[in-house]
Amino acid sequence: MIGTFFSLALLFGGLSLVAMGMGSRRILGLVREDEAPAAAAAGDGVGEAAGKRPAEDQE
Repeated sequence: MIGTFFSLALLFGGLSLVAMGMGSRRILGLVREDEAPAAAAAGDGVGEAAGKRPAEDQE
């Protein structure tokens, strides 16, 4: 009985880690898109064009 509760705790713990990782990846993607025009506007020539990046999580 205790083993069942322990395995369920591990299952839900793992699922929460996966959900947190996917959520943080989406947030970091939004932040990265906001920083790209600022780097291009600086005129240093190092910034990456937004059109060349792969469109992974577009809605």
